[in-house]
Amino acid sequence: MKSQQGLVVWMIWGSLLFALTVYAFIGLQAGELGPSPEASTLINILTLVGALSILLGFVVKHLFVTVPIAKGNYDPTNSTDFGKYLASMIITWALTESVGVFGLVARLTGQADSKTFLAFIGIAAFGMLCHRPVHLKPSL
Repeated sequence: MKSQQGLVVWMIWGSLLFALTVYAFIGLQAGELGPSPEASTLINILTLVGALSILLGFVVKHLFVTVPIAKGNYDPTNSTDFGKYLASMIITWALTESVGVFGLVARLTGQADSKTFLAFIGIAAFGMLCHRPVHLKPSL
């Protein structure tokens, strides 16, 4: 049972990381759409919300995963604690993944050039790599 839980968690994480590559492909294929990417309110708002999302993802993981495991309060490999671990990690991944979505929205609305868009995707991918589910090992 424990090995299946680890495999499921790694599959969820991997599919979210793969989604970022799909966003990158879509955004780069879109070309320049809409108005020219001048300093607009939308890109500023998306950048601010993206930065807050990344930071909040690290805070959630620290408070609900890293600290309780370090204190010995719960063990994610234990089936009774697995649900808390999975819920915390899914919230962390969603917050991190949203940065890539914000970049895609900015790109498709014409508010971000390709470099700005790839910066959003790169930050989200780096965040996802930082939030790997290292506490559970995948095995078949």
